[in-house]
Amino acid sequence: MRVTSIEVRELFSFSTLQLDDLPQTLVVVGPNGAGKTNLLRVLQVVRAAIDRAATFSQGAYRDLVRTAAARRIGAASARVSTVRLGIALTESWERELLARFVRAAIASGILRDTPTNSDATGVFAWVRKHIDETVLAPLTCGTIVVDLVDTLAGQWAIGYEFEAGGDQFRWVLDGLPTRGALMRVADARRLDVPCYITGQKLDLDDQRVPRQPFTLADLLPPAGEGRVLTLDSGPQWEGMTREFAMLAGIPLPQTQRNSYSLADVLHVVLGRGLVLLSDLRQPPRTEYAVEDAAVDHSPTDGSLIPVRLFRLKNGTGAERLRYRAIQDLFRRLTGRTFDVALAGTPSSGSEGSAPSLQISVLVDYDDHDLPIEFAGAGLWEALLLAAVLPESAGLFAVLDEPARNLHPTLQRRLLTEMRGAAGQFILTTHSPYLVSIHEDDDLAGIVRFDIDNASTRALRLAPADGPGDSRLRKALGESADARALLFARGVVLVEGGTELGALPEWFSKSLVAQRHGTPDALNLVIFSVDGDQGFGTFVAFLHAVGVPWAVVCDGSAYLFGHGRRQIFEQVLYGRVDDVGLQQAVSKAAAGNAQGFEELRDIGTGSGIFTLAQGWDAAAESFETFIETIADGKLAQAEKVVGRSKPRQGQLIASATECPSAVDALYGDLLHHLGVT
Repeated sequence: MRVTSIEVRELFSFSTLQLDDLPQTLVVVGPNGAGKTNLLRVLQVVRAAIDRAATFSQGAYRDLVRTAAARRIGAASARVSTVRLGIALTESWERELLARFVRAAIASGILRDTPTNSDATGVFAWVRKHIDETVLAPLTCGTIVVDLVDTLAGQWAIGYEFEAGGDQFRWVLDGLPTRGALMRVADARRLDVPCYITGQKLDLDDQRVPRQPFTLADLLPPAGEGRVLTLDSGPQWEGMTREFAMLAGIPLPQTQRNSYSLADVLHVVLGRGLVLLSDLRQPPRTEYAVEDAAVDHSPTDGSLIPVRLFRLKNGTGAERLRYRAIQDLFRRLTGRTFDVALAGTPSSGSEGSAPSLQISVLVDYDDHDLPIEFAGAGLWEALLLAAVLPESAGLFAVLDEPARNLHPTLQRRLLTEMRGAAGQFILTTHSPYLVSIHEDDDLAGIVRFDIDNASTRALRLAPADGPGDSRLRKALGESADARALLFARGVVLVEGGTELGALPEWFSKSLVAQRHGTPDALNLVIFSVDGDQGFGTFVAFLHAVGVPWAVVCDGSAYLFGHGRRQIFEQVLYGRVDDVGLQQAVSKAAAGNAQGFEELRDIGTGSGIFTLAQGWDAAAESFETFIETIADGKLAQAEKVVGRSKPRQGQLIASATECPSAVDALYGDLLHHLGVT
């Protein structure tokens, strides 16, 4: 399974969320409380909805009731809360499972009114010959839709939508008009649509064998009509039901259940393919039922990882290879080895209780075995991740704050392993070491959540389309400090190293800081763009992902011409829509450039600041400003700390009081960034 899109409306903290064209790895960042974890909750809603539609689970029913009560605060009462999950069935077993369901369902529809002793071999031969993955291909790409409503149709409506022949269709999984009904989307909210059993709409001969080969059109209803396709129980087609149940992993004694629908197919696909790891810090279980060791659990449930590892270690040759692959990945992530063992003889259980196994995961720790629950949260977290990644083909894994307990070096190793894995991942993180930037296209794999008008908004970089994007990718790929800008409350872009060393030191001991807080306390980042031509790239980046920004530049940056991009031009290049800056640039292009003071005042209103008094060489640089308040200190600082500009700036600022101009500048920056 591959997830192609996620759409949410009026649920949790989302007014509208639209994530399309999901890449192999999508990284979601943002401040605390911005709604990152709600993305995982949205997927839990989808899983609960499919669980309810397929198994009529009371637990899933209660989950949906609670979700319906958790609609976004402020949502209009008339609006429907909706989750739409776009999926593609990419694994061969998924497509075969769909085909087996459709074959058996159509056979049951054809034979449902026939005597139990009637000859059905012709029908079985027909469905096996004509219904395959190729003819059903349009059904393998679609959207699971969960509508939380308060209408005559009930509390929710669950469906699967897909396109065929240019028309949109909806398969009802739970809700009205009836479970298993397939109809056009335009008819889906009508309660008066007549629905007919699909198998009974075919042209049959005397042996009830369809006269024509099957085509997808036999499933698809005309406008104003529905087709019902469910796999009902019946002895005539029990063999085909068992074929479906065996691939679905449904115990054979349960094959006499009244009916199955497409929800059962999706239930199996999501059960095996959707991994939601919301809290990797929970300690491992050590006690399991004996029956747990007999089942090949998927890695979707972290609590079952120890018993799953025990089963793989003691299983077939292929299973032992899988176990060693997990061991190898754990060693690459942590530098340590692990093994699993029975912590004691199997317990027979107390009277009336089932026998249990005590299973322990042991980590090689300084030449002795240490149970993993005592080896630190980071190693347990690494084990869970190691159990998922080697077998991630066809998996869509959502990792909420993975590797929080891992050292940055191990986080980088994890990111490398994820990039090489076969699965698809969404990870939410506060760590710059888990932000992947290697190719230009990786920029589109970053989404930043923040809060706007009490609702989560998602901001995403457009695909790379120019040399500035390549420069940005290079800067982000090489520097964790640059990637850390994604996590800042606000960013002040400066021109060079002297400012980078001096301004944070001065800001921290300013009068403004005493009232409102230091840059560190406010999570404000001072970042050097390494030259007066580097602002545009980072303004474009910060503007696209919604991080508030400001610029502190030298006076010469305000000067038009001379073969260099003026600071206003750089900001506009960053896709910032600013009428005042655009007018100033247009005037300069027409030969009517304004003077330094006027341009400085225009820039101040748009987040562009300077300590310079002009653009001539005697007054334009930050170093000139330092000389005016600490004459001769730059030369002295170079003798002490060498040629490092940041170290020179920090040394001077630490030895002098914050100048009044810098104090005022800090206040202006905080006001512009929305901190005060």
